[in-house]
Amino acid sequence: MRKLLAFLLLAFALSVPVKAQVAITGFAPTNIPAGTGDTTLTIYGQNFQPMGCTAYWSGTALATTYAASNTLTTLIPGALVANVGAAQISVSCPPSNSIPVVFQITSPAATVYSYSPTVFTAGQDTVLIVVGQDFQQNATVYFDWFPLVTTFIDPGNLQAALPGANIVGNGPHHVLVYNATPPPAQASLSLPNQINFGAVVSGDTLVVEFFITNISQLNVTLGNPHLTVGGINPDDFTDAGTGTCTDNQLLLPGTTCTVDLQFFPSVLGFETASLAINSNGTGSPQFMALSGGGAPVAAGQASLSPTAVSFGAQQQTVASNPITSTFSNSGNAPLTISAISLTGTNSADFSLGGTCTNSTVLQPGDSCTLQAIFTPSTTSTESALISVTDDAVGSPHLIGLTGTGATTSSHNSTIAWTSSPSSSITGYNVYRGTQNCGPYALLTPSPINDVSYVDFQVSSGSTYFYVVTAVGSNPPYATLESIKSSQVSSTIP
Repeated sequence: MRKLLAFLLLAFALSVPVKAQVAITGFAPTNIPAGTGDTTLTIYGQNFQPMGCTAYWSGTALATTYAASNTLTTLIPGALVANVGAAQISVSCPPSNSIPVVFQITSPAATVYSYSPTVFTAGQDTVLIVVGQDFQQNATVYFDWFPLVTTFIDPGNLQAALPGANIVGNGPHHVLVYNATPPPAQASLSLPNQINFGAVVSGDTLVVEFFITNISQLNVTLGNPHLTVGGINPDDFTDAGTGTCTDNQLLLPGTTCTVDLQFFPSVLGFETASLAINSNGTGSPQFMALSGGGAPVAAGQASLSPTAVSFGAQQQTVASNPITSTFSNSGNAPLTISAISLTGTNSADFSLGGTCTNSTVLQPGDSCTLQAIFTPSTTSTESALISVTDDAVGSPHLIGLTGTGATTSSHNSTIAWTSSPSSSITGYNVYRGTQNCGPYALLTPSPINDVSYVDFQVSSGSTYFYVVTAVGSNPPYATLESIKSSQVSSTIP
């Protein structure tokens, strides 16, 4: 009986299944930066069961989802990864428990927002202020891959000592911050971000030199070819071939070579291209934006406003108010006036004034004035020309003058007004009406420069109504006229 019982117990023991040992073989992600927040963690292992498996974080049970016999997923609350450190992760699938595995909570990656100064002088020691976020007590500032002695101020501010010997090249420079182990040294080149050639006269060539500097601790080899040009207008931006950079050139740490780039505009107007520098350095190819403009051949250009002046009816033997015309240089080179004269049938009845002289030199955009006064000697229509001889195309430039002499009258009406304070005013127009509030007729065919006007075309016993407008101009664009002034009246005895 005892033997039978022992046999039955042995047989029962052999029939009960034994669960295999649970084990953890890995995680995804492999670590979590401190402050990351809630994170889904995938646990890889062996012998996980569809029911009853629970993941533990340093003894705290986590909500666990079965994915496969070798995969579980769980959510790690952000509060558990708020600080740098380590946790023990284990999996329990009763009756089997895994051996706990250490999981790291790492320092967060540092982010640089700005640094100052941004302009450096080679050989001059500088204190570098770096602003960003997630800086740790053990953070190190790197300038062009060189570690600097760094002082921790707070998680958003660091201070670093930048030796003048570490400042090489003409930028741009790289400023990075690492809280823990920095990356390995990288081969890196410094070159300008862009070159603007400005305006170049069509047919001319402008050459600009720029520097390529190895700012890393490793050797850098230029490509073959070491530069290529693409973009919208690549044919007008070319390598002049006089720089020191060559294909396959080896640049030792801190050394520099030069590129002479030339711009030869084939069209008038704005042009762009993109220059690529090829090497085995970080970020190759490195690109530069190129721009420039094709400009017309430099020359002065004369602009007159107005080109025709009418004095209307003017009392015989009495000098008119002066009328002004503006002479402007709208070209892209200086313009020189060599002679100003009056010509034409009745030139003797007109006289000249103004700021333009026989030796005036106008720079591009500058102007001077030509004034004419009409003193008729007859009662007929008279004409003349102002002739300006200069070195611009179309010389001589002419202003037509006309006016009509009126018979002497013992009656006249004089009006006066206050000058405008605006510096852009070039003259005034006078209007007259025979009814209160108009309509009005223009008495001054061209704006006058005085602040008074004598109307000789009046009759005894009549009442006349006058208004004045101010005229401003922006040569060579349109002339602008103000609204009409308040009305005044005059009754002729």
